[in-house]
Amino acid sequence: MRRTVIKTGLKIAAPSAFLIGLVLFGGSSQPAQTSHLFLQAAAAILALVALLPASQRHWSGSMKTYLVLCLGLMMWTGLQLVPLPPSVWSGLPGRTLVQQGWALLGIQGLSPFPISFAPDQTRAALMGFGPPVALFLLFTAAGWRRGVEPLAWVIPVLGASSATLGLLQVLGVLNGDLYVHEITNRGLPTGMFANVNHQATFCLMSLPFTAALGGRLRQDWIGDDRQVGLAVLISGLFILNLTGILAAGSVAGYMLLLPVLVLSVFLVRGTRPGGEGKGKLVYAAIALSVVGSAAMIAASPILEGLGVTSWGDEGDLSRQGIWRIGGAILADHATLGTGLGTFTEMFRVYESADELTTSFVNQAHNEYLQIVIEWGLPGVLIVAAALMVFARQFIRTWQRRQDQGYRIRRAASISLLAVILHSMVDYPLRTPAISGLAIACLIILILPRHSEPKAASSQQTRPGHVTL
Repeated sequence: MRRTVIKTGLKIAAPSAFLIGLVLFGGSSQPAQTSHLFLQAAAAILALVALLPASQRHWSGSMKTYLVLCLGLMMWTGLQLVPLPPSVWSGLPGRTLVQQGWALLGIQGLSPFPISFAPDQTRAALMGFGPPVALFLLFTAAGWRRGVEPLAWVIPVLGASSATLGLLQVLGVLNGDLYVHEITNRGLPTGMFANVNHQATFCLMSLPFTAALGGRLRQDWIGDDRQVGLAVLISGLFILNLTGILAAGSVAGYMLLLPVLVLSVFLVRGTRPGGEGKGKLVYAAIALSVVGSAAMIAASPILEGLGVTSWGDEGDLSRQGIWRIGGAILADHATLGTGLGTFTEMFRVYESADELTTSFVNQAHNEYLQIVIEWGLPGVLIVAAALMVFARQFIRTWQRRQDQGYRIRRAASISLLAVILHSMVDYPLRTPAISGLAIACLIILILPRHSEPKAASSQQTRPGHVTL
């Protein structure tokens, strides 16, 4: 009996505990850190433990689709590491410059070399798939009631905690020693993250869940002391997450705040399926907010995180410069890509020697441009398929009749939409913390509420038998 209780407790606690661990130790996008290696080792163990119970659950079509797409990305990344014969490798696009460099160094002849221009970085990036996959399996194994329902509180509390830490950082508490990462935006409220923009993204993704809690409380409101206390707590979580967004100073965060707040209003108030006019209003508000925010983000004159950039600057470190050089890389390597995690090395090859400074570009600051550069056409097709599945699931979530879990599903859809839009000018999903939160939101969106183990669900009542 005690063993069963412990096993059940671990199944409930493990998914949320691992998500918390990703937030605490995975707030930086820099690969091959010691903390990332520990998270990847833990992910390998947890994935093995969760694999069997997760496989025994009923999987929705979307769950199977996303797993296949993820495996496809991992397989293509692995193929980018396979050494190719010199005759094949030298015939690939963009290899002439490398061969000229080898000739200048006096290296005669070619040895087998993979598609990736920086195999070590690609291997490190490939290991980054571990935590999201482990989290996916953990939540699937736990099921809706044990795995997903606690997230309604866990996610907004994590966002509020990071926002609170950010406020303490800018107030100079403990002489400024509250920064979690060594390489970070000191003097700014980064919270659990190394980049202040990622702090804004995380709080932005947490905000809809506070609205979902408020909507559920409003629906069941009777005004007793317990509910008044919950109302105060939820209001505090909302204010802290909102403060985290506003204090971060991220322009994209400010722009995305509009659609997130608009959609969160519908989570608090609820939408009645009986009113056709209200339904059209909801869809019109969603479309207007998303299109408007996407347009503003794309036209934003500021690319945060570099500290030396502006819209009018034509240098290599400006947003225009990064995209111009990214376009040059893309022109040579769009077919097969340069290898996952190789953008920094490729940018150094293509940037002008006259523009060199002590600063460097660590990412493209446009996730979709970087996907094409690093993964090539195969990666583009897989990611495009994933976005199409999300779009279909997003529409279904907002069209579905209200049930017990509709608010948290819609909150998850808003959070995913926010990070997808923010990726137009940043790289939030390159941090284990935000990619973990995105996976948690994805599971909320696609995991069936009644996903009992197959063995249990197959025990149906048969003629002449009674199931007690």
